[in-house]
Amino acid sequence: MTEGLAATVLLRTGIYSGSADGGLKALRAISICVGLPYTFLICFMCLALWRGLQYECGDRKWKGNYFESELTDFGFTIYKALEGQEKMFNGAMGTIDGKKLLTSAIAIVCPVPTLFKACTELEAKKGKKGSRNFGIVVATTATFCFYLWLLLCFIDYAPVNEGAWLRGADLGNMTDPAGNTNYYQSRRYGYYRGWNMKVEENAKIIIPNNPMNKAQEVSNSMTPMEVGPRVGRNMRIEAIGWFFYFIFVTLLAYVRNMVRIAYKIPGGLIEDFLAATVVYPTVLFQISDQTSKEFPKDADDDTNRGEHLE
Repeated sequence: MTEGLAATVLLRTGIYSGSADGGLKALRAISICVGLPYTFLICFMCLALWRGLQYECGDRKWKGNYFESELTDFGFTIYKALEGQEKMFNGAMGTIDGKKLLTSAIAIVCPVPTLFKACTELEAKKGKKGSRNFGIVVATTATFCFYLWLLLCFIDYAPVNEGAWLRGADLGNMTDPAGNTNYYQSRRYGYYRGWNMKVEENAKIIIPNNPMNKAQEVSNSMTPMEVGPRVGRNMRIEAIGWFFYFIFVTLLAYVRNMVRIAYKIPGGLIEDFLAATVVYPTVLFQISDQTSKEFPKDADDDTNRGEHLE
């Protein structure tokens, strides 16, 4: 029902595009846009199915060595379950963990302290020299990529110049066609409307009538028509910003993977990457809280550091 409703709405709004196949183009465009986040959802579904089969076949145990803090725990709970089965409703008021809530909130905009603490403490417990330098390098690189992601995403909202762009050079005599190579190029790339009015029911279509001929933005010589307003943002700079975000996520997943190995916590690098991509604030608190604990007594034994718990 939701797929049919979404397709109907898109086909209906396509009538405002000014072309007969506008609805189909809108439907195709939204399918491509939705496909990317749904790809991550499918990864979670595959991983959840794999984990479920492992528990069902006995390859994993429900009780074992796991992180002290859970990914979905931001520091507050609405309710908590009590032990026993004698009551119909066996719940109690939730709790608030001020430290976890504050740390997770700060990590949203400033991951430096938490990430640096986790890296340095982990390497210090391993007894490696230069552990502080390792923490500084990882935390600095991850922080640089994190803030560059935010900066480029916000810069993409800045207004841009849509006027013609003068290209070429003067070679001597500007009045002589052979004396210069100047020409104008359009700055407006992407999807633009062919009208100036708002998209409303029964709206009168107003076509721009001031074509930018020098930038070759006319449809043809018989019916000159200027390009209308941009449809959405260009998101070219923001795309570069998301590239740096995934570098930050990769570094965070690497640190979480090291913490898992050191504390003999089962899991996989794919899990670490997906968790860091979606809920990086709680991942930061998770690794910071875990590294404040001591290693398991048999931490030097690598026999159980794989995917299964004995």
